[in-house]
Amino acid sequence: GHALYDSRVICEYLAHHGGRADFFPDEPVKRFRILTLQALAQGVCDAGILFRYENFARPKEFKWQAWSDRQLSRIAASLDEMEGAFENELSELNAG
Repeated sequence: GHALYDSRVICEYLAHHGGRADFFPDEPVKRFRILTLQALAQGVCDAGILFRYENFARPKEFKWQAWSDRQLSRIAASLDEMEGAFENELSELNAG
């Protein structure tokens, strides 16, 4: 009966209603690693939106290449972190 907003709340809602109670585990270490992974993914989305805006919506005379490059660097670093430090969590989520 009310709007849901923020990616984190929507993820919890979808996991709950999709029958994936294990998506956000109760065990503290696993839970906080998944929540950290979720925050990292949100950061990738945020940087991607900022990059898109800078390169496709901002007038050419106001574009800042160094700032745009920094967004791409953040995305690349975050994806590397996901592939490295969160490989086990990603495998478990994909298997479920």
